[in-house]
Amino acid sequence: MGRRGYKDKRNILLVEDHNNNLIINMAVDTPNVIDIASIDNEGNAVLIIADHLDWDIENEHLLILQEKINTYLGAIESGNIYEEYPVSKNKNFIIELVTKFPPNLDGMNFIEQVKMILNDAGYGFSFWCNADGN
Repeated sequence: MGRRGYKDKRNILLVEDHNNNLIINMAVDTPNVIDIASIDNEGNAVLIIADHLDWDIENEHLLILQEKINTYLGAIESGNIYEEYPVSKNKNFIIELVTKFPPNLDGMNFIEQVKMILNDAGYGFSFWCNADGN
């Protein structure tokens, strides 16, 4: 079984692979869209932020990232995520940030704050840098 594609109510092309991973092919600078949704081996619903931006001195990147995280939280808390990705019902949520570039000091501090806030709210958070492209 291959990938299955369809359009959601916003006319955005969604693709599900054979494991029910929802792949939208967006990125951190597309603020109102969940980039990738998947169920991990432990049964958690993992919402992935695909972050291709470099970390800037003015920290505009942090504002973009904050807006994206708020979109993810809004989708979870409103229940809209269940319309877009029904297999996430009754799952624990983890927001995973995958960056292309290593964060600067402000970025790392921001990531640590986000992790604490999300954990306190009952959500998981993970981060990894894919600087080598693998």
